[in-house]
Amino acid sequence: MSAMDTNVITGSSEVVESLRPSRVNPAGVCRYCLRHGCVDVSCVEIYEATVWTVCAVCGGTEYVNGHLDREDAAERCSSNRCYGGLVMWLGKAV
Repeated sequence: MSAMDTNVITGSSEVVESLRPSRVNPAGVCRYCLRHGCVDVSCVEIYEATVWTVCAVCGGTEYVNGHLDREDAAERCSSNRCYGGLVMWLGKAV
């Protein structure tokens, strides 16, 4: 599953634990240390401690306001934290 990113997670108080991007991108590069084929324990531990939610900017579509207006969704998500429609949740885990 890919991850989605958003600048600020607002309006989303629900965190769904089953949503989680891969720790490595489709090319096999770790999102934390940027090494190909990473098996570093610290990267795995950081990843396991994360909680993700749907991006508020794109609503999980990877396009700005794609969840609000599918007909005009042409611009890729503007959030610098969006990974495949998901963002790391920065609030308290519930």
